[in-house]
Amino acid sequence: MFVILNKLFGLPVIVFGMFRLLGVALVLLGLLVSFIASVSFELFGQGTPAVIEPPKKLVIRGLYNHTRNPIYISHVLIVLGLFIIFGHIMLLVYTFIFAAGLHIYIVRIEEPALIKRHGDEYTKYMQKVPRWI
Repeated sequence: MFVILNKLFGLPVIVFGMFRLLGVALVLLGLLVSFIASVSFELFGQGTPAVIEPPKKLVIRGLYNHTRNPIYISHVLIVLGLFIIFGHIMLLVYTFIFAAGLHIYIVRIEEPALIKRHGDEYTKYMQKVPRWI
């Protein structure tokens, strides 16, 4: 889809050469972070990242001790890595739109829902741990 949009708008493809390895590293890092964060939900939260089976307990261990949203960060890393690998400008545009959309969703929907579900515990967590990095 991004290839088609890139061609449709006549946007360039940036060739990164050896830097493509950085893109591969970002994709792999994103996959690893997503896996570790998801397993943390299961181990420490007794649930999953899925809306249909959210964690019963607030997860504040491991990666969640450093950022409140490691899974979302991992997804942004993956898309950014794909841009570096393939070089389609539309992937870079999508990375920024995706990150902005995630931020709006987190601030307006997810965080208020988590405050409602976990109360004071989540409010204190928000004060201690940054939303992103």
